[in-house]
Amino acid sequence: NGSKTDTFFDILTTVIACGLPPFYTKEKENYGAHADKRLECLNALPKKKKKWMKDGKRYIYIQSLGVTSEHRGKGFGGKMLRTILGVADKMGVCLYLETESESNEALYHHFGFETLETIVLQGKNDSTNAKLTMWLMLRRPKATRA
Repeated sequence: NGSKTDTFFDILTTVIACGLPPFYTKEKENYGAHADKRLECLNALPKKKKKWMKDGKRYIYIQSLGVTSEHRGKGFGGKMLRTILGVADKMGVCLYLETESESNEALYHHFGFETLETIVLQGKNDSTNAKLTMWLMLRRPKATRA
């Protein structure tokens, strides 16, 4: 019937149908030499989220949002994000996310997010000196008409 709820669930089921991202497993056979150290440094992210969202207000955490390469540039990512923004606004809750690229940060600014903090993660004793910059971002709910 074209309601916003139907659109949200259509998008959600499509995302689920495309499959989940690969997960880190105990086997470690498909990962680099320092993968365990690099993955361990990601433990800082939930701590940062807790710090920024500690005031007890309800919020939605956008853990992952993406479009497969063959569908990029067709507006699907923006459509998914606008649906999530609409849900958050109707619920009156903030949206929180972390992103790993400066171009994504600019994109999220366009959708009303503010950068709370920029952090650099590095695996402890990682001899390759690999670093990951993360932008921690928040979008406050917009007032909606009843």
